[in-house]
Amino acid sequence: MTSPAEPGTTAGPRTGGPRRRRARGVPLPLLVPGVVALAFLLLPLLALLVRAPGTACPIS
Repeated sequence: MTSPAEPGTTAGPRTGGPRRRRARGVPLPLLVPGVVALAFLLLPLLALLVRAPGTACPIS
């Protein structure tokens, strides 16, 4: 009898041992443009909030 594999692992194709899963995340080539795009969206919004008069800003 063989021992069952741990949950979340699958047997490797040749060795029969556990195979490591790839981490699920954002790939680096997509992360850099995403951060730049986020900066282009948030910086103008931040500039508008900074320049708004204190009485017209509903946040404070």
